[in-house]
Amino acid sequence: MATGEPAYTVLLLSALGMAIFGFLLLRRRVDFFLLFIAFFLVMYVFTPLHLLVGGPSFLPLSYLYAYTRYGAGSLLSALVIIIGYLSVTLGYHSKLVRASASRVRFELRWKTSQTLLVASLLLCLSFVSMVIYALQYGGLERAIRFATLIRSGAWTESGPYVFMKHFMGFSCVSLFLVFTTTLKEGWRHRSALKAALGLFSCLGVILTNLLIAGRGFIIELFLVLYLTLVLYKRRLYIPFLLLIGAFAFIFILVGEPFFHSLYRGELLEPIISLFHNFDFAAAYQRLWQEFMHPYISLEAAIATAGEFTPRFFLDWIYALLCLVPERLIPFQPPETIAYLNTELVIGVRESVVPPGLLAFLWYSALLPGVIFGGVVFGAIGRWLDTVLGKNRRDPLGIGLYILAAFMWGSFMVMYSEPRVFFLAKLTWLVLFFCALLTSRWYVREQRLTNWQEQARPQRRAGNV
Repeated sequence: MATGEPAYTVLLLSALGMAIFGFLLLRRRVDFFLLFIAFFLVMYVFTPLHLLVGGPSFLPLSYLYAYTRYGAGSLLSALVIIIGYLSVTLGYHSKLVRASASRVRFELRWKTSQTLLVASLLLCLSFVSMVIYALQYGGLERAIRFATLIRSGAWTESGPYVFMKHFMGFSCVSLFLVFTTTLKEGWRHRSALKAALGLFSCLGVILTNLLIAGRGFIIELFLVLYLTLVLYKRRLYIPFLLLIGAFAFIFILVGEPFFHSLYRGELLEPIISLFHNFDFAAAYQRLWQEFMHPYISLEAAIATAGEFTPRFFLDWIYALLCLVPERLIPFQPPETIAYLNTELVIGVRESVVPPGLLAFLWYSALLPGVIFGGVVFGAIGRWLDTVLGKNRRDPLGIGLYILAAFMWGSFMVMYSEPRVFFLAKLTWLVLFFCALLTSRWYVREQRLTNWQEQARPQRRAGNV
């Protein structure tokens, strides 16, 4: 149980959590801010409370480096969390941003045949990328077997076209497009094409997941599809939600042992052993360990404020440089924020531990960065919510709205590493670019106020 300063931190975070819940009960809206609140509560309220009340057993072993050096539960961290939340709230509820965004509207112009054509092309590109990527490691079977080592950086031998892994995710985009198209017109038209594209897209998603040894992206994909269905049909579909929740819980627990079992060639033995000797308390701790990095990163960033130079949000420029192939630029792009954060959290100079939203803002400009960055972050979310929300009658428009909400409200809150954002969301960003580029855009002129009407010069009679 927390005592001393951590006890006051527990009280502050508990008060913040209750205040946010009360605000949600009064608000009763489904939008970007709701998703932000959900992830903010998990990352910066519930997770710290578990650590401060339950102790370091809720930390991954590698994070004990930061925990023993900097501790946890500082009052300053609680104040930064509160200030960060208020700053984002202020930016999101800005009347100026809402008025500006309300003037902009776009109309999606993709017909069903065009949507399925795009899905087909992206699916082909996904499979081509998988083949090229797998060949860099000696074939598909070998690439899947060593996927967990490749992901962790322990396996460094590869060919020159490893970057093709960033395009394998187009299978997820293809499945998303097939799903929204089927949701819109059912199976009556082009049923064979939809079924074929859907099945091959599912196969592509599975292969992509095996090749990158990831867990989060497939859970997020299921949530995006589910929420698109819910908002379009205006029904909750509780059985689907329970299935996704059960899958997410199990996959978070067994995903890492499963990918390690593929490497060792033991197949399902570790997983069977895990469930045979299942410990609910250990599983509960393991679940919260997955969300611990934003808070422990914030504690490390605050404790070392005088040991690093503020980065002034330059990581977004560094991230763009990282997208350019090394052979096309005559210099090595600077390291992004994850390298510094990983060194502070686990003591190794690698890009392993992302900072999370508040630590990223603190690294950028300390407390002024949290306030300024939080307001800007909230304003961006409000602008996107207002503009994209005008197309929530069409399944594709709803899907794009949900995708943008996840990028803003979950990915940025949980990770906030610009380089990882561009690389992990590259395929979805391509979809947004193509869909919005081919849309018809409308910008309504701003209505003048009475004062502006009176101040405007009047034409004299007879003047043309």
